Amino acid sequence: MKINTYYRKTGQDDRNIDVLIFYKNEGLDGQIHSRTPNINVIVRNDSTTGISSEEIDTGGDKLYIPGRRGRATRWMRIAKILNQNPGFMRLELK
Repeated sequence: MKINTYYRKTGQDDRNIDVLIFYKNEGLDGQIHSRTPNINVIVRNDSTTGISSEEIDTGGDKLYIPGRRGRATRWMRIAKILNQNPGFMRLELK
């Protein structure tokens, strides 16, 4: 699911970016099969239109996204960079 959201870098103003969200604990029936959300997002690896891998602070920076599909948005911590290339990064949120 693609959404437009906010990136909060520790100590700076929020920045508007686009992300692709993947809810990893959703079953084929669309139901959540765990108590804790397991969310991965893909963002552009760019400090203007996304998040640069050089600026990211895993554990401190946050994204404002729905914790579950169809639910209210909330701030979620960027836990780690799962993989990256010059164009995109896949991040795990907690």
